[in-house]
Amino acid sequence: MTEINAKNRNKKKLEDRLLVYGSYTNFIQNIKHFDILQTSFRIMTSSALLATFAAIGFILSAENKNLPFNGLIAVILICLFGLLAIVTLWHLDLILYERLLISNFAEALRLENKHTWLPKVHHNMLHGHSKQDKPANVVLYYIGCGSSLILTAGAALACLLKNSGISTMLTIVFSTIFFAILYFLFLKKSTKSIKAQIKVINNLNGKNHDR
Repeated sequence: MTEINAKNRNKKKLEDRLLVYGSYTNFIQNIKHFDILQTSFRIMTSSALLATFAAIGFILSAENKNLPFNGLIAVILICLFGLLAIVTLWHLDLILYERLLISNFAEALRLENKHTWLPKVHHNMLHGHSKQDKPANVVLYYIGCGSSLILTAGAALACLLKNSGISTMLTIVFSTIFFAILYFLFLKKSTKSIKAQIKVINNLNGKNHDR
């Protein structure tokens, strides 16, 4: 009888381990899925930036001097639409999908801490400085892409109003720099590191458990 009970306990323990490992591998698959999606957003951002500059080049090319509208105004509008596309892709990548990825990462980390027999993959990633700061570093890519469009729009506006006097030129220059800095601070402050996001998730989980 004791031997049968021991076998049942071992069987139950094995089943529990299989369930835990199944959940763990599912979290890993979700993380890979969201990571692939985020990579696609960055490729789309590069494409959007190249398409924007290609459109600007087309507008300003010698073959299109007889356009029924001012080419410099068109350049400014193209830059604004390109910037809007980049900000949208940044939000999808480093805010929405990054939050979904970190939620799965946090759950995999929780399983690793709870079950010592699981590999400490996410635990090691969290304590690697290159990984824990990843979103905060990737945002520099979006900042660079967007800032190039802000500066291009500022240059086009300066060319459009080049006969308006030195005070107007200085106002355009300082305004362009101001908006570029504002854009930098907004994206940088809004994008959290992995460690900061996990801390928020753990705090929310703690509040839910208290209820």
